[in-house]
Amino acid sequence: MCEAEPSSTYDFALGGVPSTKDQVLNAGAAAIQSFAPVKSICAHLNAFHVYASDTSRTVEANHYCTHLSANVRQCLIYDSPKNPAKLIGVEYLITRELYDALPKEEKRLWHSHDYEVRSGMLIMPNPLVPEGVWEIAETAEMREVVGLYGKTFHFWQVDRGDQLPLGMPELMMSFTKDDQVPWEKIKDRDERFGIDSTKKRHTRNDIAPVPPHQDADSCWKTGKAGCKLHSLPTAPVILQQYAAYPSNIAVFSCTMITINECRSGWDHGQREFAAAKFVVAAVKMKFLSLLALPLVALAIPVEDIPEGPAPPVLGGTVEPAPELQARYPTPTVVIPLPQATIIGLGGAEVEQFPGIPFAQPPVGGLRLKPPQPITKPLGTYQATKNQNACPQFFFSDALDDAIPTSIIGQILNLPFVQKITGQSEDCLYLNVHRPAGVAADAKLPVLFWMFGGGFELGWNTMYDGSPWVKSSIDQGKPMIFVTVNYRVGGFGFLPGAEILKDGSANLGLRDQRLGLQWVADNIAAFGGDPEKVTIWGESAGAISVFDHMVINNGDHTYKGKPLFRAAIMNSGSVIPADPVDCPKGQVVYDTVVEAAGCKGKADTLACLRGVSYQTYLKAANSVPGLLSHTSVALSYLPRPDGTFLTESPDVLVLNGKYARVPFIIGDQEDEGTLFALFQSYIRTPADAVKYLTDVFFAHATKAEMTELVNSYPSALLDGSPFRTGIFNNWYPEFKRMAAILGDLTFTLSRRVFLLGSSIIAPEVPSWSYLSSYDYGTPVMGTFHGSDLIQVFFGIYPNYAASSFRAYYLSFVATMDPNNGTDPKYRKWPQWKDGKQLLNTYATHSQLITDDFRSKTYDFIVRNINSLYI
Repeated sequence: MCEAEPSSTYDFALGGVPSTKDQVLNAGAAAIQSFAPVKSICAHLNAFHVYASDTSRTVEANHYCTHLSANVRQCLIYDSPKNPAKLIGVEYLITRELYDALPKEEKRLWHSHDYEVRSGMLIMPNPLVPEGVWEIAETAEMREVVGLYGKTFHFWQVDRGDQLPLGMPELMMSFTKDDQVPWEKIKDRDERFGIDSTKKRHTRNDIAPVPPHQDADSCWKTGKAGCKLHSLPTAPVILQQYAAYPSNIAVFSCTMITINECRSGWDHGQREFAAAKFVVAAVKMKFLSLLALPLVALAIPVEDIPEGPAPPVLGGTVEPAPELQARYPTPTVVIPLPQATIIGLGGAEVEQFPGIPFAQPPVGGLRLKPPQPITKPLGTYQATKNQNACPQFFFSDALDDAIPTSIIGQILNLPFVQKITGQSEDCLYLNVHRPAGVAADAKLPVLFWMFGGGFELGWNTMYDGSPWVKSSIDQGKPMIFVTVNYRVGGFGFLPGAEILKDGSANLGLRDQRLGLQWVADNIAAFGGDPEKVTIWGESAGAISVFDHMVINNGDHTYKGKPLFRAAIMNSGSVIPADPVDCPKGQVVYDTVVEAAGCKGKADTLACLRGVSYQTYLKAANSVPGLLSHTSVALSYLPRPDGTFLTESPDVLVLNGKYARVPFIIGDQEDEGTLFALFQSYIRTPADAVKYLTDVFFAHATKAEMTELVNSYPSALLDGSPFRTGIFNNWYPEFKRMAAILGDLTFTLSRRVFLLGSSIIAPEVPSWSYLSSYDYGTPVMGTFHGSDLIQVFFGIYPNYAASSFRAYYLSFVATMDPNNGTDPKYRKWPQWKDGKQLLNTYATHSQLITDDFRSKTYDFIVRNINSLYI
């Protein structure tokens, strides 16, 4: 981890290459020490700094930045992105509101970033992600940086050849206009990083200008000679309005670009992910991992963090101003429940209750068992910190000829990585977010979120409900937001005859159901109405929502009352599936048994329950995963068990055995591009037929799969990303495979359910959409998971983000997305009114007819019994 790479921009420091002894000591220290502050680095930025004392001198600066709070960042500055690199300086970044509070003399020390961002000069080096995808991530970060002010000091003048940090520190500045820039250096940098600053300038045209404060960038105003540090007097500053924020919580706030770059980061008092503001993290782990980048944004428990106030970022120790208390909550809210008194986190706008247990820990003898309700009183329970993620199936340990993920899988399954990422079998917790000061009898509607991740990965604290609650308040439709954890992978969806006989199938769905029952029993104490619950999910979460509509043959009641009254499904609905004990499911079970060392035991299931956590995790992750060439032909997914999920979901719908509740359902235009990235060995239509027959559909004939493949006559013209002609074909059959996987798993399966519902229960309202707001993104298009960027996180404040949030909040409040919605948004007709879809772009929406790719749709309807997975 600490070995030298002799390819830095500048020479080694005085003394030459580190000795073997030093490298061994470095490696040993890295293995046993925490290095927590360094590991909190969450972004790598590259730009050029200019000396304040001599504006003719510039130096390339690689910034490795940490978010100290919502208003303050700090960056270590190195001369190179390679190891070893010289630490040549440090930069602090603050928001305009902090900058405005500084004395005039102090303001002169700070520089703006408007030109640096919008000129394309400031970059986030691309870690081998497809350019179009990374451009989205980079632009999202630049929207935040453009308005920040930086204060930078360099203490090692590598540009003049110093082999040690000599002399006094130098104040540095950024460029503010074109005629200041050494373009030959920019060109050299661009060539080394394989980027084009001119193209970035064009891409960032839509980033709104942020005119710098008149006191910033002051040294440019003195001419080429600049200004000396001693000519800028300063005085001690205590900013009481931005004093330490009292809080005893800490939240993981980091995007893991590589395993060694970023392991953990604590953002004191800030209840949101900095990583969620990155497009790459918003797309979720499944997309990032598919690109062979272990990008992680985990919420980690904070047992090892000292209790008490967070260290001050600015000023002394006075109480925060009222306007900050909404963002830096203190644990002051008390909720009496039948089994516990819950202590939560107060705030001016949103109150939060993270980490409330809703089931007994599924550990020991309860591993691979249905969740058990909590029967003992909890007493006074501190719901003030995020709890564990359930064990994750990031990558398979199994060798995969298509992509070298097995090594990454083995690394991510190591015990110390499990600890770092906050995974544990003790993971059945939920988070509650509500408007501040809500009365117990307010009877607010409730939005219950189920995360996605292919039933293999994901956790509830990835998704902060606070922004949704705040939006509901702003729109005059206040609600309560609940996020639930559930077991995934081999811990939550292990198939096999032994599992079926034991009554322990579909544990992840059962976890979700118990979470809904907890809401029914307890949400009224938080001011919610248990009779006004809307369930919402994305991807596997959306499939889960659909499954809850058909579980128990559509009986969604608990204690005689419905558990939910409406449903929203983003990218997921009906998945025809073989039973838990089907041959494919049994192969998965037997593989796990053998990998766990339980083969030949009299009771293999008891053996699996008895092995160590690490042994079972490794065994469960030894089968093919979502992030492999088998793609969405999942090892772990909900399967009919005869009692809970009684039959395949398509059969239940056909027989009218589903909850008749209003619903919204929709897809991204290019659902399949994400899942077709790693089948590059599919070079011909015949290869596609063989792949679908061998990997996906055990019941399908070669003739049937040939008909399916031929329903897309041209891989280029009829494939996905759709409407892109001859472009974006990653490999010869990529676009055709992307279209097939997306249509069968998501887009056309949605239409099957909508048509069936409109015939069986025409009185039930339904609305449907197709999102195209990322049209033009190379290779990926508007890909699976990109709705998290727009709809859930609202990273781009554009039409797509604001309109969907308005529609959904109206639906949660009234079961109609049009009720009380701003008239600037198009009226959304029900699907049955002409099979109309709301087709949304970044700047507008239109209505289209849901009749595209009719030949493929007809094939699905005629052959659905052959399409079970």
